[in-house]
Amino acid sequence: MLPLEAIDTRAKLLHVALTGVLLFIVRSLWAGVAYMALLALLFCLCGRPLFALKAAAAYALALGASQLLLLVPSTMTTVLSMLLFMIARFVPLSALVMLLLQTTGTGQVIQALESWRVPRVVTVPVSVMFRFAPTIGQEVGHITDALRMRGLRPSPWGLVRAPAALLEHLFLPLLMRATKVSEELAASAVVRGIESPEPRTVRLPLRWQGRDSAYLVLVLAMFGAVVALDKGVLSL
Repeated sequence: MLPLEAIDTRAKLLHVALTGVLLFIVRSLWAGVAYMALLALLFCLCGRPLFALKAAAAYALALGASQLLLLVPSTMTTVLSMLLFMIARFVPLSALVMLLLQTTGTGQVIQALESWRVPRVVTVPVSVMFRFAPTIGQEVGHITDALRMRGLRPSPWGLVRAPAALLEHLFLPLLMRATKVSEELAASAVVRGIESPEPRTVRLPLRWQGRDSAYLVLVLAMFGAVVALDKGVLSL
C-alpha cells in the first residue's frame, strides 16, 4: 500500500500536472473511461477505496447522463449533454486536487514549489488557495445549516425549481463570505512572513524515497497506457 500522506508532495503535484495535460490531449471517450478506472484502482492501492468509489460514481453518473441526453434530440438536451460531459472530463482532476488538499499541508506545497525554483508570484497565490478551499467548504456548510433552520433546503432540485431564490439565499452570502475570507487569509499569510525575502526554514524537509518513485512510475504507466489507447496503439 502507498499511503498518500507519506508520498512526496512533488510526486503528487506531478500527478496533478500530468492529469491536466491528459485532459487536453485525450479525445477518445473510452480512453477517458480507462483513465478514471485506473485512477480509482490507484486510489484503492493508496488506501482510499471509499473515495475511489465516490469519484468513479460521480464520473459514471455525469458521463452516463450526458450520453442519455443525446438520445433526446433538442437544443436544450444537447447543451446539457455537453455540460455534463465536460463535468465528467474534469472529475479525475478534481478528485486528485481534493486528495492533495486533504493529504498535503500548505507548507509542504510551498516547499515543493520552492525546490523547483518557482517564483513567489506563483507560490503566494497557491498558498492562499490551499487555505481558501477548505475554509470555503466550511462556510458552505454553515450557510446551508442556517438556511435549514429557516425552513429552506438548498438542493439541485431547488436550483431547477427556484434558481433566483437559491441565488439570493445561498450564493450571495457565500460570495460575501468568500470576499471576507480571502482578505483574512491574505492578511494571515503576510503576518506569517510569506513576503519575506529571506529563505524559509522547514521543520520536516522533503525527502524523495523509494515509495515516491514507485508512485510516479505507476502514474507514468497509467499516462502512457491511456495515451496509447487514445491513439489506437492499444485496444480494449
